[in-house]
Amino acid sequence: MMTRTLGSGIDMLNMMWIYRARKYYQMPAASIYTLVIPITYRLKDEEIRGMVTAESPGKLASLMHNTWYGKRALSFDCGELEKLYRQILRKVYWEERRRNPYSMAAVTAYLYDKEQEIDKLTSVLEGVRYGLASQEILSYVG
Repeated sequence: MMTRTLGSGIDMLNMMWIYRARKYYQMPAASIYTLVIPITYRLKDEEIRGMVTAESPGKLASLMHNTWYGKRALSFDCGELEKLYRQILRKVYWEERRRNPYSMAAVTAYLYDKEQEIDKLTSVLEGVRYGLASQEILSYVG
């Protein structure tokens, strides 16, 4: 259970960090490798290497779509990797909970849900603090 949940989380974090480093910071490949967690679950080393050394944003997006996670998502935009991260982890936690209802899987799924709830509350509070319109706050939470 822990391998599946933590491994999926690490893989998705690696994909997000590679994407951000390439798109927003134009980091060289050597610097991106220092960001990557050296543990993989479903991502292959060749896939990570390909994403880090992709010559264009379009090539990076196609490589991400060809990963195990990209194939499982119905559709995702690379700019929405955080949304995909939350969807995949939620699915993994709840599948584990369903398979092993009398184990720590139920506790970890509950804690994951509580973490997501706290993130949403934080977003709402920050939206109110900065005077955002209610519809805009809902777009961040939803």
